[in-house]
Amino acid sequence: MKKLISCRHGDFNFDPTTGEYRINRDGRTQIERLAQAIKRRIGDSSTTLISSKAPRAIDSAEIIRDYLGLPKFEVIAYLWAANDTPKDIYHYWKDRDLTKLANLIEPRSDSDCLIVVSHHGPAEDIVREVKRLNGIAGKIRELDYGGAACLDLELKEYMLLQ
Repeated sequence: MKKLISCRHGDFNFDPTTGEYRINRDGRTQIERLAQAIKRRIGDSSTTLISSKAPRAIDSAEIIRDYLGLPKFEVIAYLWAANDTPKDIYHYWKDRDLTKLANLIEPRSDSDCLIVVSHHGPAEDIVREVKRLNGIAGKIRELDYGGAACLDLELKEYMLLQ
């Protein structure tokens, strides 16, 4: 893996018809812009896309998948810590046990780029831990809705994408 891109889902609202939080019009625009920025950054690199199980993250991942022309993406339960998430998964993020990151990254390391779509806490924690493990300097900056952090593991660079 040469690049890790950790994305925060787009802005969202509660959808009373489904009882779920889905990205709204602003969120869709944010993610469309982000997908363009990702494409500029990764070109035609082999890419794996994974997403939290939350509908707003899946909505965001679908937009990125379609824009990048990827065939699919994988949903990972422990990228989200909702009330219905099993306790062992919830406590993973609650306690910030980042050793489990190897389970996220290693099986997908054959791709040049791994894109992770998740939420504020996990998105920043993933970047923080991968930066630390790879000796990449620089302060972690907060990710806005529809924002992403890109780690270039070859060049040891960190940058925000939006």
